[in-house]
Amino acid sequence: VIHLLALAGRIGVPLSLDDWDRLGSRLPCLVNLKPSGEYLMEDFYYAGGLPAVLREIAEHLALNALTANGRTLGENIADAPC
Repeated sequence: VIHLLALAGRIGVPLSLDDWDRLGSRLPCLVNLKPSGEYLMEDFYYAGGLPAVLREIAEHLALNALTANGRTLGENIADAPC
């Protein structure tokens, strides 16, 4: 969180710890990974990885945002297997 706030500040995006808490409190625990969780990163990969998680929380995302591959976020995660 600290690094995200620092990056936001560098690019001029107003983001505070209160913002992070307000936005994050509406989302459930997304990934149960070690060291504090139960599963390994390898398990996360085989379960579909980040694309699968993004698809699950799609209602909270700007799906029309362009990504580095020229497609929208929504296009990239539409067929993500889980």
